Amino acid sequence: MQEAVRDEVQFRREIKGVVEMLGYCTLEQLKYFCKHTNCHRTHAKNRLLYSTNMGLIKQLEPRGIP
Repeated sequence: MQEAVRDEVQFRREIKGVVEMLGYCTLEQLKYFCKHTNCHRTHAKNRLLYSTNMGLIKQLEPRGIP
């Protein structure tokens, strides 16, 4: 049980690191990601960032966030 909790905490830290890193991406990089994941890409940067975050989370955790 304790190991499962430790693994979950580690997984969440890794996702947090990826999400924080996305904040440094340029608008063109975010549009590129959205283009290749079939997301609408004509939003403002904050909406593109949200779409990119959700796309990555779906790839990393297909069942959704518990």
